[in-house]
Amino acid sequence: MRPTLCVVDMQDWFSACPPIALEVAALVKKAIARQMGIVVLEYIGCGETNFQVSQAYKDYDRVVRVTKSANDGSREFIEACLANNFSATKVFVCGVYTDQCVRETIEGIRRSLPKSKIALVASATRAAWTSNPQPFLETLRKAQKVKIVQ
Repeated sequence: MRPTLCVVDMQDWFSACPPIALEVAALVKKAIARQMGIVVLEYIGCGETNFQVSQAYKDYDRVVRVTKSANDGSREFIEACLANNFSATKVFVCGVYTDQCVRETIEGIRRSLPKSKIALVASATRAAWTSNPQPFLETLRKAQKVKIVQ
């Protein structure tokens, strides 16, 4: 089974979203070229996914948009994967904020599926208070055994 791309909170309401929208849209296009499943998590009440990102997947039939009501979107992600025959154990993650929703979603996936293989796409993520997500990436790499890819 092919890996799944998990796009976390790429909504313009979050200030870190617009600066990485092009990188995330390019990553979505790569996932589509590889026929991967895509789960787009949207934080309730924060608007829809960024236009550039949503345009990247608009005609793709293996994408699921899911609303979540907490920082940790792992439950919604796993449910969407199971319902759509996507892999929940081989995952690429991108989005905002690295130090909050992205981290908590990764931690939740790891708790629920301890043997899962998770890769965080560094070029397509951003932290809340800094343009340098490196400290958060390093923490995820060490604590959650997450592979950091560019």
